[in-house]
Amino acid sequence: MGTKLEVKEEEYPEEEKITSPEIPLSGTPEMLKDKMEEKKEEKKEEKKEEEGNIKKIKIQCPNCGNVFEVEVDMTKLPVKVQCPYCGTEGEIG
Repeated sequence: MGTKLEVKEEEYPEEEKITSPEIPLSGTPEMLKDKMEEKKEEKKEEKKEEEGNIKKIKIQCPNCGNVFEVEVDMTKLPVKVQCPYCGTEGEIG
C-alpha cells in the first residue's frame, strides 16, 4: 500500500457556470428548441457530478513536496493517487 497523502485545507471554488443557455442568433424554431434541449441535458450531467460529490482538491506529495490537484469522488474513499512529479503513490481518505 502507498503512502498516506496529506490533503491541503483549501479547496478550489466551484468553477463558474453558465447561468443562461447559449442560443444561436439564427435558425429555425426546431433548431432553437434542439439547442435548448442540449443545454438542459448538459445541466443534468453537471448536477449528477455535483451529486456524486466530485471535488477538486490539492495534495502535497510527502516525497518531493510538490502540490498537485486531483478530482476525487468523496463517496468512494479511499482513492489511490500518484504524484505526477515523482511518481510516489498514495491514497486519500
